[in-house]
Amino acid sequence: MHLKILIANFKYSLMTSNKYRKCDMKQHEKVSLELDSSLWHKENVERIWAEPIEGGSGSLFIAKNTPFFAKNLSFLDTIQVQKGKDPDGNLYLANIVERSGHSTYRILENPANSNFQSYWKKLEAMGCSYESTDMYFDGIKKRLLAVDVPASTNIFSVYSILGEGEKDDVWMFEEGHCGHKLD
Repeated sequence: MHLKILIANFKYSLMTSNKYRKCDMKQHEKVSLELDSSLWHKENVERIWAEPIEGGSGSLFIAKNTPFFAKNLSFLDTIQVQKGKDPDGNLYLANIVERSGHSTYRILENPANSNFQSYWKKLEAMGCSYESTDMYFDGIKKRLLAVDVPASTNIFSVYSILGEGEKDDVWMFEEGHCGHKLD
């Protein structure tokens, strides 16, 4: 069963971990992504870190996070932002200007299955990385991973491992965005 068809009540905490990417957050700004709150996550906004492009118009940024919930966006995509109408003047995604070639997948780990590391190591060996947050589904704590698949990684091999992990009840997964060329 893919994550997108999971029906459950949940609450999540914003404790995130990013073990694989280090960057200077002083140069970054938060950009809000509008979401469809009728989907499984029930969220209407997600915020990602983005780095302004030097010499740009001030509205062009590079996405520096892999989104947990937003569709159609991946790590290192070039985005155009605009100031929101809210009183805080938050930045909002206006447009995706250029694709990085990266893809985004989401994994909801099954805490009852102890095989996560053995499956994840296969993805990690191919260059995949993740950010994670804890979520509660029907009172059970589960880890949600936002997985970045670099442009140089064979997307078909990644999808195969994701499918194996789901078949073996290690996780459920969904595609957030496929930026790879599917020739």
